[in-house]
Amino acid sequence: MREAERSRTQLSGEASANLERFLKPAGTYDLVRLGRNHDGGYLVDRRDVLASTALISLGINDDWSFENDFLTMNPVPLDAYDGSVSPRIYARRIAKFALAGDRRQLTSSVNALRTYRRFFQKDRRHHPLMVGFAGAEGSTTLREIFDDRSETSVFLKIDIEGWEYRLLDDLVKYVDRLSSLAIEFHDYDLHVPRVRDFIAATNLRVAHVHANNWSPISDMRTPLALEVTLSSSNPVSPEPAPLPHPLDQPNNATRPEISIHFD
Repeated sequence: MREAERSRTQLSGEASANLERFLKPAGTYDLVRLGRNHDGGYLVDRRDVLASTALISLGINDDWSFENDFLTMNPVPLDAYDGSVSPRIYARRIAKFALAGDRRQLTSSVNALRTYRRFFQKDRRHHPLMVGFAGAEGSTTLREIFDDRSETSVFLKIDIEGWEYRLLDDLVKYVDRLSSLAIEFHDYDLHVPRVRDFIAATNLRVAHVHANNWSPISDMRTPLALEVTLSSSNPVSPEPAPLPHPLDQPNNATRPEISIHFD
């Protein structure tokens, strides 16, 4: 196969990917899909959602469909952290796109501001902070987030574009307070040992794994972006479901799913 054809095949997601066995789900879980179709949705265990007493989301961008679906199932307090969005930032975007005459982006920004104000009310709180560095302006840490609360069954969602690796050491300290963790690992191929050691240090089990097909797979057939759900529940049956799971959807709807096999 010519190099250009090989590159297009990898980018399209047509080839299968290989993962280490530590990422193989512990069995079949009672999975439900929360969030919008394609990018932004995650498969999580229904029991973990219903058992949770709080939801913490690190990284929301302009999409809180996962949080909305979660709270429809279990209306617990929500604390979302993302320093890249706020009403002020949306207002600046609206002014920018209005001046530029970009009607598509203008409409998107107006809708984002409208739905933001409608969704984040009362015990649905958005903190315009990044998570990762202690003492940095506009930033907080996982330690500060958890030390300020007392819940012992927290559902944690993390999608922070590579900053997740800065949190893993602290996350181990609080993992016994989690009902579940849905996390996206970016540049996974560069951090396999760190992910393996992190999962081994927790008391959670792998419930689901999904390759994000917005990113290609490496020459070693390793996904560059990987969505992983860890659960505090036991599987409902010992044999894992095939991957992609029937409820999975490709993040990029124009490309096929990436099938997963375990070494």
